[in-house]
Amino acid sequence: MAGKTLNDRTKRLIADAFEETLERSEKRVEKVTVTEICQRAGVNRKTFYYHFKDIRDLADWTFRECGREIAQNSNYVEHPSESIEYFVRYVLQHRVLYRELANYFGIETLKQMGFSDQSIFVLPETFRTVSAAGHEGQENYRFFSATFFSEAICDVLYHKITQGSSFDEDQLIDYAKCIWQAISVSVLEMET
Repeated sequence: MAGKTLNDRTKRLIADAFEETLERSEKRVEKVTVTEICQRAGVNRKTFYYHFKDIRDLADWTFRECGREIAQNSNYVEHPSESIEYFVRYVLQHRVLYRELANYFGIETLKQMGFSDQSIFVLPETFRTVSAAGHEGQENYRFFSATFFSEAICDVLYHKITQGSSFDEDQLIDYAKCIWQAISVSVLEMET
């Protein structure tokens, strides 16, 4: 926690209480109350409202914070295999949170947020950095490839966290790595 301000630590404490409340109560995001979160976090309502406007604001911040954490621990250019594994394990470790956020915001919103900076996937940017040069067709193909990868992985993970697919964690990681490898090879072949 070095380098984190008191405000950051308090927001994180509230977000952790939010995730724990979702897990223990089995409630939907819209049914969780500020009172429940405050009790679990050991803070008062005034502290909650100092940091967040409402539950939606907290849910949005929590999702973005998860994305930042994933981005900080990932490097898809230099370490794609490890980054993919970290991502899949992170989402499955926080499966209740992601399931409820997907239900609350909608899976398409989550996928779109995945393309923003410091979020779940920064893949289009990753493919752009594979080669600084390239014509428009290559750029479009790289973006398509990154979109395809994100869609495939998000859909499989969404299915796993909402319906409990038969794939186990290691199978999902292998699946994601295979797709990444196939897409990376095709993108790199375009460069030569």
